[in-house]
Amino acid sequence: MTTPNPAIDSLGKPIVLNPPTMKAWKRAVNAAAKDGVNLPNSVTSSYRSPEQQAALVAAAQAGDPNAITPAAPGNSPHGQGWAVDIQFGSKASEWMREKGKKYGFQWQGEDDPVHFDFINGEDNDKWLRKGKNKWLPDIPPEESKVSSSGSTKTPSASTLQSSKRFEEFNDLIERGYSPEEADKLSLEKFPLQIGDRESGGGGGVNTMPTPPKVVYIPVPTYQKNRRKNQWG
Repeated sequence: MTTPNPAIDSLGKPIVLNPPTMKAWKRAVNAAAKDGVNLPNSVTSSYRSPEQQAALVAAAQAGDPNAITPAAPGNSPHGQGWAVDIQFGSKASEWMREKGKKYGFQWQGEDDPVHFDFINGEDNDKWLRKGKNKWLPDIPPEESKVSSSGSTKTPSASTLQSSKRFEEFNDLIERGYSPEEADKLSLEKFPLQIGDRESGGGGGVNTMPTPPKVVYIPVPTYQKNRRKNQWG
């Protein structure tokens, strides 16, 4: 079979991974293609922004059975670019469980059967640091550019305010507040500044992200009593 595009998932969306993970993923995709298996076609998730992860947490709190015990924003390998989710029961999943470790990918087992982490010994947050985060699709340019002297350009006041607001939101979620309460309190503490873009339609402010579309996958019966984990 022709080697598939390693950067496009089963829904036609980009597969976003940090540089070493993407390099290893491309090697795995090429090897699987030689075995007649299309890995990207079974990918249901790769990098998630903090906002997308918070929306997934909200979906789980609302009782969505397909939101598999997602970790809090900032704690998930998806938010650091180390992980891909692959549809359980697919040929791609079988191939990755059998051969993925050769390319550095570790299956997270029955607790999170769709999840594969790339393990290479680097710090979890290495590729989120300024100067190394250019691979991220949603990082403002001023937060990723480094001058020739090695110093990082100073983010704008608006960018800093937005960053503090999301940090406050995530902290409140971890402390047990509902997404709606966390959204309201974080906005009160760090209000939108002039020129900030409002999300949503109409004239009201809506800082909560739209929950990601849940991709339904076959769930084995042993998952019904799975214990909580921090891999999702």
